[in-house]
Amino acid sequence: MNRLLALGLTAIGLNFFQVGQAQAQTAVQGFLTVTVSVILTTPIPSGGFVGCDAQIQFVDNATTSILTKNNEESVTVGVVSGGIATCTMVMPYYWDLVTPATDVVYVTYGAAILPAGATLINGQLSGAPPMRSGGHEFPPKTGVPVTGTHWTLHGTMRL
Repeated sequence: MNRLLALGLTAIGLNFFQVGQAQAQTAVQGFLTVTVSVILTTPIPSGGFVGCDAQIQFVDNATTSILTKNNEESVTVGVVSGGIATCTMVMPYYWDLVTPATDVVYVTYGAAILPAGATLINGQLSGAPPMRSGGHEFPPKTGVPVTGTHWTLHGTMRL
């Protein structure tokens, strides 16, 4: 009886030990370039500009939760030419992932027409509020690109 109890406790102890184990992670690194073309239907005020942002994050299928530590963001000022503002944002990333082949990647982007006096400092808008803004999301992508990949996305919007 004592041997059976000891065997049972050992099995339970091993089971608890296995549940607490950290899952193996794979380092995945690369670059995502998001280019946004903003067709300007609203005039940019004198001294104003177009600001853009892009964000990448993923849902780790091993934990089924959004891991904000694996979130990258880029903010830039657009180059205006012929009624179109073009924003290019390059986001390097380095993530330790449990299930990179099945993780779901979400990429969003947005743009705003900003008046004179507005500033973008470290990705934060201050001063005057946007005159007009909008945002979009690319279709979700299953699987994080393999290490060393430089992948690109292009979005178009009107402001």
